Amino acid sequence: MIYNTYYIELPHASVFTDGWCLVDIETEGRFWRTSKLLSARAIIYGKPLEEREWIAERESDEYDILSELAKVIMRSACIMTFNGNSFDLPHLRKKYQAYRAADPTKGKETLDVMRALMPYRFMFGLASHHLSDYLSLFGERYGIRNDAEGAMLASSLLDLSRLFTLPDTSIEAGLDDKEGAEKRILWAEWRMPEDIPVPVDFTDEVFRLVSSGDNVRLEITCDRSMLRRYYTDFENYEFLLAEGYAAHKSLTAYVAADRREKAVRENCFSLIPVDSVFPERPDRLKKYIRSVLRYLKRET
Repeated sequence: MIYNTYYIELPHASVFTDGWCLVDIETEGRFWRTSKLLSARAIIYGKPLEEREWIAERESDEYDILSELAKVIMRSACIMTFNGNSFDLPHLRKKYQAYRAADPTKGKETLDVMRALMPYRFMFGLASHHLSDYLSLFGERYGIRNDAEGAMLASSLLDLSRLFTLPDTSIEAGLDDKEGAEKRILWAEWRMPEDIPVPVDFTDEVFRLVSSGDNVRLEITCDRSMLRRYYTDFENYEFLLAEGYAAHKSLTAYVAADRREKAVRENCFSLIPVDSVFPERPDRLKKYIRSVLRYLKRET
């Protein structure tokens, strides 16, 4: 068995701190009973991060790799993986069981980065949720050598959650109002306490969310007088066909069935006057922006 230790510096999720380790394994097959463990890597929190690597040279090395990996996991309180809930952790548990060894993952807190990143995938138009898709957002800056390091770098994208939490700071706002135009744009800018890991520029038919470093800009397209106020609990609403907005089921129960339909995420909104949130009521503006950020963040 080949054993290596490296010390690395990579951006990573702010949640990855004392007591955490990241685990990644490589096998020659997917089925635990017939596959063999080719390598295992563990990255342990520290400044810098400590990366341990075990590579099998012969078939009998599998047990030794499992034993050494268990020592790291046992000393950790939390385990991070990429797609580990579907592969790495179930595979390891079966292997330890086959060798009649104690399962070091039992009772540990786990975080699957792939699953945790799903609410943010929409912002980049990624084709899939493969690790390589997320790593493409970083370019070639970090010289990633293996999937463990790739998973660590991808985990930094979890800090995109900062985009959807409006800090208690002042907001600059304005209303772009071109004479004769059918639409206006209400925009707001603010700064976050910390940078986010990659630039963001997401646009749909109503909203544009742009961020670089610690600066965020939100643009909201509206007609001459009304804004869309979205609701995230759309299962409790119905869309009124004639009126062009959604209302709570407690109210739509009194509307004829052929004049309403089940609300979906995209049409679950009411209409509020632009003047009710801008420019005289900064408190209402913040409340409205928070509702937009809740809407923009997809939930799994």
